[in-house]
Amino acid sequence: MSGVRVLKLNKGYKILEIDGNKTVCDANNLPIGNLSVSDIGAFLWNLLQNSEISKNDMLHSLLESFQISTVLALSEIDKFVRTMKDNGIIEE
Repeated sequence: MSGVRVLKLNKGYKILEIDGNKTVCDANNLPIGNLSVSDIGAFLWNLLQNSEISKNDMLHSLLESFQISTVLALSEIDKFVRTMKDNGIIEE
């Protein structure tokens, strides 16, 4: 699929449950700032752990797994991707 940009999770990051929050941590299990994810964010993270994936594929998976509107799903994807890119956790 030429032209389709895929996202890739950089190695060494994981999500751990800390004080009831899903917190993004480095390879030493240290939290990355104050970075935590929602259930939808954790779902998107799991998609990225399994393979490189496009935003369009994320959208279809979200809509199949959660009862949310397309507009909300796109907003959640954009917020998740922007936050993870800003912290160097994912790349295109």
